[in-house]
Amino acid sequence: MGSGKTTLVSALAAHWGVPALAEGMAPLVNAETRFRRLRQKTAVTQEELKPAVQSCVKAYRQCVAAREQAYRRPGGFVADRWEADLMDFWLVTMAPHADDRVTGEFLYEVQRKSEQLSAIVILPLRRPGVAEDRNEMEMRRNLKFSGTLLNWLVTSALARQFTKVPVLFVTNEAASVQERVQQVEHLLREAQRP
Repeated sequence: MGSGKTTLVSALAAHWGVPALAEGMAPLVNAETRFRRLRQKTAVTQEELKPAVQSCVKAYRQCVAAREQAYRRPGGFVADRWEADLMDFWLVTMAPHADDRVTGEFLYEVQRKSEQLSAIVILPLRRPGVAEDRNEMEMRRNLKFSGTLLNWLVTSALARQFTKVPVLFVTNEAASVQERVQQVEHLLREAQRP
């Protein structure tokens, strides 16, 4: 079991009566997996990697465009992931192989999309030793604690650095889904106090 992010998203969406936006990262993960496999081949040149990097850029832009439509829906939503998660994924896996202008473009999307959010919820860091290697979307889960820690730190830092909305850190004290919903409600009320 992971951190319980998708379960909490579903519970918050039901609690507030708004849609839950799915993770939507499968195209990006698939493109990155093809890139990684190509890179593992011996004697692959940078020129041979370029089409795979371009495929990842295209997949990232498609993810952002699909989410753009969801952000325009009236009435709000709860998202399983947001652009900082995509940015984290990009920085860790693809940025070293791509033009910095693309990374700048994606960072701009984090800033722009954050302006449309009411709050960002950060779950506690998942403890080492997760047994499942796939998430609920059948995408490979990062089982190495160092990778999980890096993802958590990057996403948390992006949320704090590039947003003006409250960043709500859920603690490990809230164990059940209902306790986490209550904790998010409490943290949101506290953040909205003048």
